[in-house]
Amino acid sequence: MKNIPCNVEGQRLLDRGKAFDLQLVQRIMTKFKGPECDLEQLFGKYMDREQATSQILQLFEKHHAVSTFSYSRDVCHKKAKELLDHGYAS
Repeated sequence: MKNIPCNVEGQRLLDRGKAFDLQLVQRIMTKFKGPECDLEQLFGKYMDREQATSQILQLFEKHHAVSTFSYSRDVCHKKAKELLDHGYAS
């Protein structure tokens, strides 16, 4: 986060919220792998093509001032879909 690149005028090329979101996806979300019984509460599970409430999505809502967490939300939806389709998220 400290090394977010700047343009010639010294302005950051990426805002801190988006940078935080990208780091969350790249460094933390990739670690969550496992069967449905372990990850269902964390990521939720699709029922009738609609994602159930999950602990991590609630955290994103609670801390909306930090970031929109758009990339992290996409990963959550992907993992919830994998749980529905395969019973396992990778």
